[in-house]
Amino acid sequence: MKKVRRHQRSLLLREFAPSGAVDLYADFLLFDTFTDPDGTAIEAHTPEKDVSGAGWSTTGAAAWTINNNELIGDIEEAPPLLIDLQTPDIDVTMNVRTGGSYSSTIPLFRYTDPSDHISVVFFVISGVLAMYRIAGGGASQTSLNVGLTTETEYLLRVKMGLDDIAQVWLDGTLRITKDVSATIRANKLGILNSDPGSDILDVSAIAA
Repeated sequence: MKKVRRHQRSLLLREFAPSGAVDLYADFLLFDTFTDPDGTAIEAHTPEKDVSGAGWSTTGAAAWTINNNELIGDIEEAPPLLIDLQTPDIDVTMNVRTGGSYSSTIPLFRYTDPSDHISVVFFVISGVLAMYRIAGGGASQTSLNVGLTTETEYLLRVKMGLDDIAQVWLDGTLRITKDVSATIRANKLGILNSDPGSDILDVSAIAA
């Protein structure tokens, strides 16, 4: 059943868009279904919408490719993949498939560097969903056991606005609310590969 969600946002956009030349993605900061031939390097890929126009960038020896129209990271704990949303106040939705090990692909928000960002972690072995606020090298955590399982697709939504209150939904249910005001208000969205067996199926972002 969860595979039905794959690309559903882009299909709905096309189905209900008016005729004529229109920007289907006008309201989005980012819209990416990772549609490209197998083996395409992420640096050579162009999202359907990217407000920055610069695309995804790697910060080191991360091997990110597209396979089966999914984003795959081949190196565990490699430097993150980043894209500039040009605002720290965002509402991000992504379809994530968990891997089979301890944790999974880790989305990063308001990313400045490893010492200042916000992350959402799928601890698939313990079933726990967690949000971390990393500020000045220190960390605070809010977590909840939501019964996560390995090799399963989840719809993740993360919203953080001007009030610096972050909210995390999983499959449509609000699971975490956290004050992230001590974190630098940076504009970059990131993806860290903690498990080469986990994938990102698609991602979109609007301004919060």
